[in-house]
Amino acid sequence: METFDYSLYFLPSDPSFFGILSNNLVVYATTVLGFGLVTLANLFLAGIPLGVELVHNDFVWLIIPHGIFEFPALWFAGAAGLRIPSDLARYLQRETDRVLTPSGIRMVVRYALLSLVLFGVAGLVETTVTRWLAEWAT
Repeated sequence: METFDYSLYFLPSDPSFFGILSNNLVVYATTVLGFGLVTLANLFLAGIPLGVELVHNDFVWLIIPHGIFEFPALWFAGAAGLRIPSDLARYLQRETDRVLTPSGIRMVVRYALLSLVLFGVAGLVETTVTRWLAEWAT
């Protein structure tokens, strides 16, 4: 039986749960703490592999199980990462008298925590369900 070449699919050099989780945590941290520019870059660049996969259509079905969790995780991280620069811009334009409002801080914390949980679930699904599907297909 032929084995699936994980190097073509898994971006981290370590396809274990902790390897994938560490990759997800780097994306998480740079997206939440990217202060706008890096956040936008991460949101944009995350779609490129999906677009390439959709065009070539070879293994797009391998993205679906963990992508259900990973893409919303990225979007929530992006929302959290864009809130602070957005609030800062509003403050600098004198639309508000505070840089960070309590509701803004709560939103950032909620979205950041939700994103963190979703990235963890995505890593778990990627190392179990996605791996099983990849091995089943070959």
